[in-house]
Amino acid sequence: MSRPGFWRGPFWVGVVAGLVALAAAWQATRWARVTVDFDAASVGRMKMYFDTGGGFAEKEVITRIFPAAEDLERTFFVPTLGVERLRFDPTDHAGAVLLRDLRWREPWPGGRGTVDLASLSWQGVASVQPSANGPGIRLQPTVPAGAAAPDPRAVLALPGTRPAAFWWSLRGGVALGGGGLAALGAALWNRRVAGAPTAPRREPSHA
Repeated sequence: MSRPGFWRGPFWVGVVAGLVALAAAWQATRWARVTVDFDAASVGRMKMYFDTGGGFAEKEVITRIFPAAEDLERTFFVPTLGVERLRFDPTDHAGAVLLRDLRWREPWPGGRGTVDLASLSWQGVASVQPSANGPGIRLQPTVPAGAAAPDPRAVLALPGTRPAAFWWSLRGGVALGGGGLAALGAALWNRRVAGAPTAPRREPSHA
């Protein structure tokens, strides 16, 4: 009984499975989630910049458009690796914005938490006031002289509790575990196929 050629090499089966597991682990742990709950007096664009070592730039920004409404929510996905700081620009219009909550969540088994909005050093705003109804702060943007639009912003350290070494170790462990199990399964399959009895060959009869 012949064996399928693919199963003759448990090592290579393990390598392929390990690479697939690594790709899946990379995708599952690639992004941290930052979510903002807010009310907006006018339409606008909310931005989240992430600094990977070269400062804040338009090539490293996530933009979310919002209407003039209450109980809004926008979510940003920022990389879990290589980011040093975040810059939060809540709006690009002159209407007031009531920021109720800014929370972050890393992929499992990472951490989660809430950013203290009142403790941030806000720039480009005329006033920062506590919310009159519930938690949060009310920002009133200001338009600088010669500027076409306001630019309220605050810089914050990247939320997170896990260093880069943790995520690489997790991804490597998943890859090794997946590859090892696949190689073991292939080896057991080889053994089963090799030990399977073969039907006796029947000689043709001559009349």
